[in-house]
Amino acid sequence: MEKIAFDLVTKKKGFKQFSNSEKIYYLGFIGIVLVIGIGVFLNYVFEINILQYQWLKYMAYGALLCIFIGTFKAFREYDKSDYETSGILFIDAHKITVDYTEDYPLSEIAFVKFTGYDVKGSPINSLSEGSPKKSMGGENYVTFQHKNKKYKYQFIVISKAQRQVLIEKIIPKMQLKTKVTYS
Repeated sequence: MEKIAFDLVTKKKGFKQFSNSEKIYYLGFIGIVLVIGIGVFLNYVFEINILQYQWLKYMAYGALLCIFIGTFKAFREYDKSDYETSGILFIDAHKITVDYTEDYPLSEIAFVKFTGYDVKGSPINSLSEGSPKKSMGGENYVTFQHKNKKYKYQFIVISKAQRQVLIEKIIPKMQLKTKVTYS
């Protein structure tokens, strides 16, 4: 009998937590904006060229260095600052189990819907945020109806192979007992 396990996750409440790479990137971005803003202001109002001051050049170089360091450091980070692990989800051809305690037999489930293609380690294209991080694989959901009550759980897929087992082995067997969709 095929059985597969996933970590359940929930989004943290409150403000977004910035990663170290994002902090470094934004520090550099704010530094560049300040140097350029001060330079334009001083040039426009007092006709002072700030490029004649060596220390301002060093500030601009330092800010650019922060942007580059923040960007390249982000390629090695996972985007997990807004998630926390909240349990474990087991799925097999006969039932869905949450945290070893709640069993939902497929014979009592009206439908199961899987959504998401997020796999841990896949790149996230968010250069506009200054954080081209890797995904933590947590944008996947399973929704099902058990005894007229709807349940929705968010889970992590740790590899493409784990996702393939779900799609190719578990879901076809589940479809023999209830309606299952994957999108």
